[in-house]
Amino acid sequence: MKRSLIPESLRWLAQHPLFRIHPIKVSLRWMYWQGRRFFTQRPMMMDFVNGSRLRVRYGEGLTGYWYVMLPDYDEQLFLLRFLRREDCFYDVGANAGAFTTLAASLGCTVVGLEPVPHTFERLLENVKLNEGLGDIRLIQKAAGAEEGALKITTHLGTGNHLVTEGDVAKDTLEIQVTTLDILALSQGFPSFIKIDVEGFELEVLQGAGAVLQSERLQGLLIETFRPSSWQEPKLQALEKLLSDHGFKPYEYVVDKNVLRELSAPHLGSSNTFYFRDPLRVEGRLNKSVSIPRI
Repeated sequence: MKRSLIPESLRWLAQHPLFRIHPIKVSLRWMYWQGRRFFTQRPMMMDFVNGSRLRVRYGEGLTGYWYVMLPDYDEQLFLLRFLRREDCFYDVGANAGAFTTLAASLGCTVVGLEPVPHTFERLLENVKLNEGLGDIRLIQKAAGAEEGALKITTHLGTGNHLVTEGDVAKDTLEIQVTTLDILALSQGFPSFIKIDVEGFELEVLQGAGAVLQSERLQGLLIETFRPSSWQEPKLQALEKLLSDHGFKPYEYVVDKNVLRELSAPHLGSSNTFYFRDPLRVEGRLNKSVSIPRI
């Protein structure tokens, strides 16, 4: 098999909506970042949305934010148009805190969960950069089906995942696990939940029965890789659980500012929205929020 001479990050950029709008500017930002590493490995501060900032390091998932501001373009533009100051946003698998920062920049109460110690330090670092933006509450735990302790990998960066029975993994660490139902009793019930936990999404929802029943919860954004994983039993069980609570899968059509139901199980992208009342959600979308400038 021939290997492409084009770096993977550049191939990804070429498919991004903001590259089509600002091809020269995005290309220059990519070249600057690649060239800068020959002179320094120090982290770089960048302006983010609504006056917020991020500290970006080489070799981590936040580099995409330097290139295009909103790497998860559809999903993040939806949140910028949907979230309000009165909302409570749960960021389950917060990593270095980009989604946490985005939600806080809108004045939301944000509850961020990140169990890996060195990743939690990065999350805390970015939260401290943005003090005063919103009420941000960080919890160094994972979310699961029940309280307890589990092992998690520590050497895979944004791909760190909880180790389940039968997994063979090196460089693991025991971490504490809570449930979203327990969390809601002390932090308040969420109006929106983002879940990115590398294959542990079903277990997170199994510990969220009361949260899913709550009328306060308007939607979820879950990393599913639906087109390639739709036949996986865990994804089917996840969507059955959500369906039992009235939540159906949707995609957000940015240009039209509307939601479109995913009518077949293989449709969608790597991330999937789930809504119970799409008309209610669409009625909240702020049409005045435009594409952020890079």
